[in-house]
Amino acid sequence: MQNPNKPRGERDRGGSRQRPNAKVSAEPEKKEKKRLSKALSVIAIIALAIGGGMLGGKYVSEGEAVEGEAEETNSMIAKVQSYFEKEPIPMLIEMEPFTTNLSSKEKRQQIVKVSVSIEVMGEEHLALAESKQPILRDALLKTISSETISSIYEREESGDWVIKGHMKKILNESLDEPIITDVFITDLITSS
Repeated sequence: MQNPNKPRGERDRGGSRQRPNAKVSAEPEKKEKKRLSKALSVIAIIALAIGGGMLGGKYVSEGEAVEGEAEETNSMIAKVQSYFEKEPIPMLIEMEPFTTNLSSKEKRQQIVKVSVSIEVMGEEHLALAESKQPILRDALLKTISSETISSIYEREESGDWVIKGHMKKILNESLDEPIITDVFITDLITSS
């Protein structure tokens, strides 16, 4: 049975009375737990600060890299623009397809249908060539109609059709200046 005059905190689990210095040893444990709790809190705050700093630093450095890349990209764009200001851009004129008779020693007529695109360098030459399309068409018609079925399909060593070189030469001669840089045969149908 317990004595009601004795305080409860002085009894241990077994019901026996604790020594007076046992109560004093419990206080340092609480202080130690508090100190440990504070230390863990400080460590957690430091860890968050370091992690946040690293993460923030990453975004800042990436932002600086993006700015650096943007400057580099703008520099490259300026170089490309200056190149194209110096060097005209190849442009194509697609001529309407035409059908004509080929030159033939036989009594039988041979017919060819041809679609041609002409390459010029730069907008200035494009405007000139487009304004002179009837002259260009006439030159192409004369060139093709003077060919035979076998000469139409004749190839150079490079594999290109020989007639392409003839067309380019005649077209430049008809314009009185060499603005045609290439001729592309996009469709060729022959009939005999």
